[in-house]
Amino acid sequence: MKGLWPALGLFGVLNTLLAGGLVGYLAATDRLDQRRVHEVRALFKETLAERSAREGKEKADAEAGARADAAEARRTAPPVTTDERIESERASVRVEDQRLRRLRDEIELMRAALMQERELLDRQRIAFEKEQGLAVDQRRGRAELEQGVQFKKAVGVLQAVKPPEAKALLMGVLRDGLMPDAAAPTGSSPLTANAPAASAPAASAPQPPDAARLDMVVSYLNAMQERTRAKVIGEFLKDDPALASELLERLRRRGQIARAAEVPGR
Repeated sequence: MKGLWPALGLFGVLNTLLAGGLVGYLAATDRLDQRRVHEVRALFKETLAERSAREGKEKADAEAGARADAAEARRTAPPVTTDERIESERASVRVEDQRLRRLRDEIELMRAALMQERELLDRQRIAFEKEQGLAVDQRRGRAELEQGVQFKKAVGVLQAVKPPEAKALLMGVLRDGLMPDAAAPTGSSPLTANAPAASAPAASAPQPPDAARLDMVVSYLNAMQERTRAKVIGEFLKDDPALASELLERLRRRGQIARAAEVPGR
């Protein structure tokens, strides 16, 4: 107990020296003066509740002063004449009319754009249905043709002649749309019977065959036996690889279309 009082005294002296040193440092570095000391005393003198009440009163007094100033300004302002009031109302009506016109214009533009889009969709739908109808008609006509007796006779002629001659006959179909002579004997060839005409050079540059003639040639190839068909396509490949590729691709698609037509509900 006797040693506690000297320790407390020493602690108090140290705190006093530390506080004095801090005050001296603040004063020496121009961070503390008499005015700031009074400001700090005033800051801690007022409680938080008192400060909130004071700020609320000041805000209310400021709002009341602003309202009084506005009322005084309205009272001292010159009175609005009837003409000025009417002109102001007309200006408001004009602004509203302009807004309504802009709104109507935007609606009309949107309606016109929707009508154009609908017309485009209708044209595309009609074109698609037309193409679908044409495709169905072509498939039906092709099926009827391939089941016909004369077509089978023509296929028999193409299979009876040699592959180079069959290729020449099919080239005639591509070039002129001419059918091979189904009534010709199996031992003879329409190509050899018409050799001068077939070997004569064309007077003008050959034109690419149209889709209908290509489909006809593909129909002949599709009806041939597999070995004969491979030999005839090989003859096309020798002279015109691009045409051979086109015929082969159409032959492949012909098989896909035929399988799709066999699916129920298609």
